[in-house]
Amino acid sequence: MATKAKYDEQSIRVLKGLEAVRLRPGMYVADTGAAGLLQLTKEVIDNAVDEHQAGHCSTLKVEVWTKGKKRNHVRVSDDGRGIPVGKHKDAGMSTLTVVFCMLHAGGKFDDNSYKTSAGLHGVGVKATNALSEFLSVVVRRGGKKFKQRFERGVPKTGVKKLGAAKGTGTTVTFKHDSQIFGNIDVDPEAIKARLIEVSYLCPELTVELEVDGTPAKVDRTGGLKKLLKDDLANRSTKSLHKPVYVKHTAEVDGLEIEVELCMAWTQGQNDRWMSFVNVCRVPQGGTQVTGFKSAVTKVLSKEAPKVPKDYLRDGLVGVSHIRHPDPMFKSQSKDALLNKDARKVANAAMVKAIKKAFKANPDLKEAILARAKALLEQRKKLDKLMDAVRKIDLKPKKRGVLPDKLAEATDATPYDREIYLVEGDSAGGTAESARNPKKQEVLALRGKVPNAVRAAPELVLKNKEYLAIMSAVGCGIDGVGIADEDGCDPENRGRVRSGVGSKAKICLLMDADPDGQHIASLLLAFFITYMRPVVEAGMVYVIDSPLFVGVWKDTRKQGHSIEEVLAQFPENAKPDITRLKGHGGASPEQLAEYAFGKKRKMFKLVVSDDSDADVVVELMDKDASVRRRLLGIV
Repeated sequence: MATKAKYDEQSIRVLKGLEAVRLRPGMYVADTGAAGLLQLTKEVIDNAVDEHQAGHCSTLKVEVWTKGKKRNHVRVSDDGRGIPVGKHKDAGMSTLTVVFCMLHAGGKFDDNSYKTSAGLHGVGVKATNALSEFLSVVVRRGGKKFKQRFERGVPKTGVKKLGAAKGTGTTVTFKHDSQIFGNIDVDPEAIKARLIEVSYLCPELTVELEVDGTPAKVDRTGGLKKLLKDDLANRSTKSLHKPVYVKHTAEVDGLEIEVELCMAWTQGQNDRWMSFVNVCRVPQGGTQVTGFKSAVTKVLSKEAPKVPKDYLRDGLVGVSHIRHPDPMFKSQSKDALLNKDARKVANAAMVKAIKKAFKANPDLKEAILARAKALLEQRKKLDKLMDAVRKIDLKPKKRGVLPDKLAEATDATPYDREIYLVEGDSAGGTAESARNPKKQEVLALRGKVPNAVRAAPELVLKNKEYLAIMSAVGCGIDGVGIADEDGCDPENRGRVRSGVGSKAKICLLMDADPDGQHIASLLLAFFITYMRPVVEAGMVYVIDSPLFVGVWKDTRKQGHSIEEVLAQFPENAKPDITRLKGHGGASPEQLAEYAFGKKRKMFKLVVSDDSDADVVVELMDKDASVRRRLLGIV
C-alpha cells in the first residue's frame, strides 16, 4: 500500500529570485526548444527597440557566434539611455540588478518612461538572464561605464565601475543554458528574420547583424508598404490592385491607439494577415485581426448576404502595426493581442482602407463579389462530391468501418495510435511485419496522388488514396470551406481515430530517393490544405528515411551517405555497406529499427501561422526547381 504524502506548512515552497523561471521555463518563454531559445534574444532586442520608440536609440547591433570558444554567444548593443545603475530605493540594491533579477520590475510600469512597449509584464530580460549559462551587461551612462555578470540568473559580481565612457547605451552578452535547452544551437537566420521585421517597422533605426564577425545585411526600410510589396514578390502572388495604406488613431477609454494598415486583394487563396504590436510580431493575430475581418463583412455582406464571410476575404492580404500603450498578449511569447479596444480601432481602419481601395479601383468591388459567388457555387458542387468519402471501399473492423488495405492496431487508443502511410504494396508488406501491431497501423498507398495545391478539389476528393487516408484517420476534410458532418477536428473523439495526445501520430514513411520525397511533399500539401487541424494538433510526422545501411559484426547503422554510415563505426571497422532500394527492399528487422523502433528519426510538421503553410504551397507550385531545392534534391 502506497504511503500517503505529508501535506503541511513545510510543503509550501517559496521560490526566490529567478528560481521560478528555471523551474518552469515554459511559463516564461515559448518552450525549451528553438522558439524559446530565439525568444531569449528577442527579449533583449525588444528592449532596444522600446528605447528607439521612446526616441532615445538610433542604432541596434546584434552579434552572434556559431563556432570557436564563443560558440552560441549572443551580444546585443544599443545607444539608448543606458539602464540606471544607482541604488533602487524600494529594492535596496542597484537598479541594474533589479532589472535583470526581480520579476515584474522595470521601466515599462512607469507611464512616463515608455509611451508604448512590447514588454509590459516585467519579465523579459529576467527570463533571458535566468535561462542563460551566463549573462554580462555593460552600461554607458553619465560619462561612466558599468558592468555586472550573472550566472543562471544569480549575480556573480556587483555593479563594477569600469571608468569613463563616451555616449550612452546598453550591451548585453549571454549564452543560453544547455541544462535548459539541451544541444540546440543559436540560429542566426531566425535572429536575422526578427531584425528584418524591426528594420521594416522602424525605418529610422539603424539595424546591424554580424555572424562570426561577418556583417549580414538586414536593411529593409520602407515601412508596411514595402513589407507587403516584398512579401507578395517573395510568394510570387499578384495583387489585383495597388496596395492601400492607411493610418488611423483613436482614443478608447482614455488610451490613444494607433493602427497602421496596408492591404490588398490578391490572386492567392484564403486571407492572410501579418500582425505587429509595438514592433513585436504576433503570429496568431488577435483582436485586431478580428476587427479587420469584421470590417470586410460590414462593407460587403449586404450586397452578398448568402455568401460565407470567408469567401469575401478570399485572397485578401493585410499587414498591420498597432501601437498600444497597454497591450495584453496571449502568453509571454506574445502569440496574439487580446485587447478588446484594439478590435474597434482596427475595424475603423479597415473600413477606411476598403473605401479607399474601391475609390481608386472602381471595378474592384464587383470583382471581389463575383469571386466570392463563384466560390459559393463551387462549394455547392463539392458538397455533392463529399458522398464519395462515404462510398470508399471499406470493410468492418474492430473499431468501425475502415479501408480494406489498412493493417489495424486493434489494441491502440486514439491517444497512442500511430498510422504509417507507406509507399506501395511491397513496402506495405514489409512495414506490416516490422511494426508494433499493438499501436502501429500501416496504410499502403498506390501510385502518386494528385497535387492538392493545384488540382481541382473534385479530383482530390475522388482520389481513392486520399479517401483511404481520411477514413483511416477518422475524419473528413477542412481548411477550404467544406467538410462532412463532423469535419476534421482532432478533438472529436467520436470519429477521429487518432486523437490529440502526446503519442498519437500520422507518420509518412517514404523512400529517401527523389520520387519518395516528392510523394511525401504531395501528402504534406494535402494535410496542410485539406486536413490542417491534425497538423495544428502536432500529429503529422515525416520519418527520416536512410539511403544506406552498414553492417559490421552485430552492429547495424544507417545514414544518408556512405560517409555518414562509416562515421558511426570504430576506425578499424570494415562494415558491409549497401544502398537501400526503398523500404520494400529492407528486411523487417532493418525497417523495425530505423522506422518503427526507438532509434527512428522523424520530423514533426509544424505550422505556427499562415506563412508556414505557404511554404507547402510554394513546395507544390509550378516551379519544380523551387521544390527540388526545398527538398534537397540536386
